[in-house]
Amino acid sequence: MIRLTIFLLFTNLIFSQTFDKDYLDGTIIFKLNNYVEPNVDTLIMKSDNIGLEDDLNDYPKIKNIFIDINVVNFERPSYFTSKRELQKIYRITFNEFNQIDNLISKLNKLDNVVYAEKEPIYKTTYIPDDTYHYGTNKWYHSQVNSEQAWDISLGSESVKIAIVDNAIATEHLDLNVLKKEILLIMTIILLLQEPIMKINLGLMELTVQGSLLLK
Repeated sequence: MIRLTIFLLFTNLIFSQTFDKDYLDGTIIFKLNNYVEPNVDTLIMKSDNIGLEDDLNDYPKIKNIFIDINVVNFERPSYFTSKRELQKIYRITFNEFNQIDNLISKLNKLDNVVYAEKEPIYKTTYIPDDTYHYGTNKWYHSQVNSEQAWDISLGSESVKIAIVDNAIATEHLDLNVLKKEILLIMTIILLLQEPIMKINLGLMELTVQGSLLLK
């Protein structure tokens, strides 16, 4: 098992969440229909070496929507990926958090806007590194909602759990290498309960007297 620390994906502007726990406050992501060539004279790469600081004045229709809004940042977060479709995506951040739904509605009404939406807070939760933990192989976890519980607590190593059963599937692949040892242990346990018994070893059958083992 490995533990992945829950993290939040923030923009370059760091601030605490006060308005919406699931989306970045005062942040809108939108995409334009057409690629806009940036002004090479004012071209500024963001500190992450992927984003591009842009000038809102070069986008009159967008600027008109934010005319009474205190815009903090305007950028193309994936410009330097050199992927044309990603270069059409913009991020704008502002201080008037309560205006976000209204601003998104206005942006989506523009003909040159493909979509405008809030930027979600991405979370990576606990994932076990068990290669069998997928699809129908993890049906028992799905039944008891283990995965949701792991996001709340992984328990404590100080808690001891014992599984008590009166049968062992000795043909199971995981136990095959220990088959002889397990058979011997089970034989001893059974002899303590029944002094004389027959043991089937596959090719031969032996009658063992428990008192001989206990001497």
